[in-house]
Amino acid sequence: MKDKTKQMIVYILKDYLSITAPTLTKLIYLIDLVSITRGNSQISDLKYKKCGSGLVDLKVYEYLDELVQKWILREQVGYSQQFDEYIVYCFEEYEDFIFDKLNDQETKIINNVLEELKGYGAKAISDIVYSTKPMTMTNKDIFIDLKVGYK
Repeated sequence: MKDKTKQMIVYILKDYLSITAPTLTKLIYLIDLVSITRGNSQISDLKYKKCGSGLVDLKVYEYLDELVQKWILREQVGYSQQFDEYIVYCFEEYEDFIFDKLNDQETKIINNVLEELKGYGAKAISDIVYSTKPMTMTNKDIFIDLKVGYK
C-alpha cells in the first residue's frame, strides 16, 4: 500500500502547480472518504489523526521526502502574506513515472474529487474536511475511523 500511496501523491501533484503537505493530507483524506462512502476500501495507507494542529499522518512527510530524493517531486519555498515561510511540493516533469498501483476505479475517484475541488484554496479544503462526519464525530488526539457516520 505504501507504493500506492506514493503514486497517489504524485497523481495528485501532477495536476496541482504546488501544494503544502497539510493540504495534500486533507485532499488524500477526502479521496479516501469518498472511496469508502462509495462502498470501496480506502485507497491510501494513511491513518489520520485529529490533533490540535489539524489532520495528521506523518507518513505523508516521509513519502514526500522519498519522492523529492528520487527527483519525482521538488520542494519550493513559499511565503504567506505575513511573510511566513512554508514548503510547497511540485511535480517534476518525470516522464517515465508509471501509475501501476492505482486501478481505474481509484483514479476515477481521485479525478472526481480533484475536479470537484478545482479552484478551492487550502482554507476551503480545510473547512470541507472539518465538516465531514468522521471529523465531527472524533475527539482530538484520536485516530479517525473513516467509516464513522457512514456505516
